[in-house]
Amino acid sequence: MQGLINFILVCALIALMVYIWRGMGKADAEKREQRETEALRVAKLNLSGFAVDEDGRQTTFSQRSLSENTAAYTSKHDHLFVVVTAEHDENQSSVAEEFAIAGKALRNTRRKDVIFVPNKYDSPKSIKLVDSRTVVRGNRNDLFRELDRQDMMLYNLSLPSEEQRAASQRGLEVEAQAIADARRHLPSGWALDSNVILAENGDCDLFITSPDRRSFAIDIKSRRGPPDLQASEPDRNKSWDDIHAQIDLAARQLQGKPVLWLPTGDARNTGAFGKMTYVSGSAEHLYRHLASLY
Repeated sequence: MQGLINFILVCALIALMVYIWRGMGKADAEKREQRETEALRVAKLNLSGFAVDEDGRQTTFSQRSLSENTAAYTSKHDHLFVVVTAEHDENQSSVAEEFAIAGKALRNTRRKDVIFVPNKYDSPKSIKLVDSRTVVRGNRNDLFRELDRQDMMLYNLSLPSEEQRAASQRGLEVEAQAIADARRHLPSGWALDSNVILAENGDCDLFITSPDRRSFAIDIKSRRGPPDLQASEPDRNKSWDDIHAQIDLAARQLQGKPVLWLPTGDARNTGAFGKMTYVSGSAEHLYRHLASLY
């Protein structure tokens, strides 16, 4: 009899724990939905005004508040930056959730994500890249200087000079088509970001992450290859050696595996390029090769 009573008590305890667990999950879901609804409401209000720097001076960025810790800044060249303020550490679990909510509020408009960690002390500022997001540690002046720098870089990338346009029109067209193909054929579970602004030396054409968090910093070139590091008299603006150094620097900043992609090249010409790899051919061939690299 006592055994039966104990069994009933255990069952009742288990049922109570399940009930509490489900209640907590429901409460979390309701709280998350409430935050998303509030972000959408604030975004629809289109709160205007120009952001101010540390000294209270008006900047060139118009500002929209999306939540207590998140704001969208539009530059004078109409580039959109979403800035999440993380008081202590850029790896706070709430940061990713803030960016997800911002994406819904902005209807997933193309943007650059920035994490701002206010520096309450007099230590030097720092700027780095984490998963293709810029992390700025410093004061608001440091933040807006970095946003302004990225805005000018994006502007310069979009409007090359007449001489540059004449010399590199084909390269620009190949790069744009390759990025579009890479997006179109992106495998399920993979993530892609294009024209990632680097803290040093320009941008990275493609930053691709696999489902198991393997990342690749990819530079696109219109040449047909194969690349030759020993070529002493290049007939292009950059030698293969220069390109190799450029890709390596980008990969180290993004902490990804360096890859050179020649989308107009022969798919049979795929192999080693110095201490990295190069892939010729279509986007499908690129993804097949990336899956085999690690």
